[in-house]
Order: sequence, then C-alpha cells, then structure tokens
Amino acid sequence: MTPPGSCGALPGVTRAAVLEIARTLAIPSATRILTLGELLAADEAFLTSSLRGVAPLVAVGKQLIGRGVPGELTARISEAYAELVARECGT
Repeated sequence: MTPPGSCGALPGVTRAAVLEIARTLAIPSATRILTLGELLAADEAFLTSSLRGVAPLVAVGKQLIGRGVPGELTARISEAYAELVARECGT
C-alpha cells in the first residue's frame, strides 16, 4: 500500500520504479489512504527516496512494525531496485 499524492506522498521516480518492480515481481500493490493503525499492524514497511532508494521502516516512535526488522518483501524490492539503478546507470 502507498498513500496517494493527496496525503503528501510525492510522485517521485523512485516511488514509480518501486511500484513497477512490485508489478514485475507479482507483489500486490495499491494506492489508498492508510491509517496509523494499519501501518503499525503491518508485517513490514519501507520508504522510498531518490537518495536512500528503498529504506526499511521498522518502527514508528517506540512502536515496532512487524518484528522490528526489515522483511522479505522489502529485501526483494530493495534488491530489484538496486539492480535497476545499476543497469540504468551502467555500473
């Protein structure tokens, strides 16, 4: 899940690339308003940015998300994103 732009999410290239990666890996994704309760109840979460790529989100304040460690889907998406960047940048 990712929040819509109307909630402050920036329509950046990293976010778009990650949504495309999710489609390619057959990982369901949707754009919709999320509550804090839904975020805190998630098994895992991550943020995207042009500087950090895919950054695991393991806690909000003192409240852990999932087990408080990066999850399997986050790792898969992060790896695919790193491969995409390397391929596009020729590194």
